[in-house]
Amino acid sequence: MDEAACLKFDVFLLMGMVCKEELKRNAIVRAGLTMDEAMEIRESIRPKVQFGPDQFANLAEILMVDVPADEHPVLSYRSVLWPGLDFVVMGQEGCWKSARFQRAEGEKHPILVNPMSVPVWGCTLDEVAGSFSAVEVGDSMPPYEELLFTAADGKRYGAGFSWGLLQDIERLA
Repeated sequence: MDEAACLKFDVFLLMGMVCKEELKRNAIVRAGLTMDEAMEIRESIRPKVQFGPDQFANLAEILMVDVPADEHPVLSYRSVLWPGLDFVVMGQEGCWKSARFQRAEGEKHPILVNPMSVPVWGCTLDEVAGSFSAVEVGDSMPPYEELLFTAADGKRYGAGFSWGLLQDIERLA
């Protein structure tokens, strides 16, 4: 898969995340881009991946790959901005049924004990859900999701995700 195409799509995803602008800026600089270039990438990709019957095929075109000939196709690529993670999109009837980051096969996932010590972008939604107890889905409107959970200290926490990638964790009252 073309790494430049994957980087551009990573930038598109990044620019829509609900994280601190400083984090976005630092990631963009590490990628060798300016914020203006990142916004241009976002604006050029956004109309191509709007919900509709061509959404999945348009993603394949952006990533410069063929559309899988399955009834429920899957496209995935290794993230450039988030090494160790794959971005996985499952399709249905031309649309995205699911689209989120997952730990790449063979990569070690972090051991999550203290929720307040987990860095932004340090884990996925599935990893948080599998590491804590009394997990409940909070407010969610894809690509933004929230999990509520209890940690080993007995306290309740809320974690916010964009595209299945951790954006923040806070202790609940």
